[in-house]
Amino acid sequence: MIIFEKIKSKLALRKKALLILPEKKFNEREFNAVREALIKNYISFFIASDAIDLCTGDRGSKVKADVKLVNIHPANFDGLCIIGGEGIRDYFGNKSVISVINRFNNGKKTIAAICAASVIIAQAGVLDGKTGTCFPADKKEFTKSGVIYSDEPIVKDKHIITAKDAEASTEFATLFVNTLLNI
Repeated sequence: MIIFEKIKSKLALRKKALLILPEKKFNEREFNAVREALIKNYISFFIASDAIDLCTGDRGSKVKADVKLVNIHPANFDGLCIIGGEGIRDYFGNKSVISVINRFNNGKKTIAAICAASVIIAQAGVLDGKTGTCFPADKKEFTKSGVIYSDEPIVKDKHIITAKDAEASTEFATLFVNTLLNI
């Protein structure tokens, strides 16, 4: 068992994930579930934002971004996860984030978003004709670009994962990690 864990940790450490957080009011429950799943599975991760200093969660926690949105190079990562929360709505239509999503999609890399963040993936056009889910209050905006809405807590369509809300955080984080690890 110990040998398996060492092999698993060495393989997983080669995987890198990028998490996008809004500057303010990101959902801490969603962020913590994803962060903990990545750490538990030895996947390195970096945080991107347009925050000048620190990103602030919906309960007041502070997180420092490692990279600015304009400096993201998808070739350096195996997957992208966009964390939701009230503040992610400030990123709706954000050309930098949409560009990043499209570059990850062009590389067929794992793309995941939870809650309202799913809208940005839809706006990027990578869910056109595919099934996904988002925070119910954002359904109208989410389906504008041809997404087939599902009321399921989590939806995976090929390499794209969407989750409805923070209630699905743990399962969402597990699916994101398992997809990165090809499990």
